[in-house]
Amino acid sequence: MGIGLETLFHLVYEIVHWTVSWCTLALKMIEATDEGVKITGSKVKLLKPGFHLWHQELSSIYTTNVMRQTQPLADQLLTTQDGKRVRVGGVLVYRINDVYKWLIENEDSSEAVEEMAAHALREVIITSDFLDMQEARKQKRDELTRSAQEMLGMFGVRVEYLRLTTFAASEAKDLHHSGTLNSRVLAATSEEDDE
Repeated sequence: MGIGLETLFHLVYEIVHWTVSWCTLALKMIEATDEGVKITGSKVKLLKPGFHLWHQELSSIYTTNVMRQTQPLADQLLTTQDGKRVRVGGVLVYRINDVYKWLIENEDSSEAVEEMAAHALREVIITSDFLDMQEARKQKRDELTRSAQEMLGMFGVRVEYLRLTTFAASEAKDLHHSGTLNSRVLAATSEEDDE
């Protein structure tokens, strides 16, 4: 029993296709606004804008935009050092200056940068007084930026600034009885529910 002509042609096609895919190089163009890395096994090569040859079966290329980026920060409900409840939000402006750190050393860098910037904002607010935040605005802006620069360097970014977009006194209410109300109020509420 022999091999059919159709099967033979298909086998030849597969061999030729496999040989061509393993022997040809691909051309990758990296835009002027991007930088990237080429990973071949355990080797990592940084790629600047331009054309790059690479082997699609043995290597992978990852790119990212390195232009100035703006990251809005969600509002947080915090307490200042003098006990005032405030709602704060911010905006982070940064550039990626180390593509290796951004793409290789960190997983999901953009999400991590957002979280760490919110943490930097939080650290400045909870160690400041409410009036200081309103009166010494320029000093606090500089303090916010320095705090973000210290925390975000490990992600391969250069922070241009971190600024407040929202800073307002806020009254916190415990709608879900999570423990922020005093125990007498909670006890009275549970007694009413029992009746």
